[in-house]
Amino acid sequence: MEIGIGILLGLLSIIVLGVPFLRNGKIDNDSGDIAKDLRTERLAIYQNIKVLENDFRLKHITENEYLDRLNDYRFQAADLLRKEDKVLEMDDLIEKAIAKHGKSQNDNAQ
Repeated sequence: MEIGIGILLGLLSIIVLGVPFLRNGKIDNDSGDIAKDLRTERLAIYQNIKVLENDFRLKHITENEYLDRLNDYRFQAADLLRKEDKVLEMDDLIEKAIAKHGKSQNDNAQ
């Protein structure tokens, strides 16, 4: 039973993490979509953590296995948070550059 749940969670994680790479073979240039995808992946990891906690409470997995998987999920979620922050930071930089460029063009036109 525990092995089946572990395999199911592993497959779910691979699917969630692999879908953005397989989508029509295109790279998303829209940072809003990228941030949304990262958030969706992170929320899926949080859901996996809830399932893991339930499995542990029901004694379907050992404490060591629980702690190992929980640690892995936490690292994955932290990595996704860092990536989300970078995408949002880049958005801010782009918006500032566009605003600055627009202002300089308005100054030159006058």
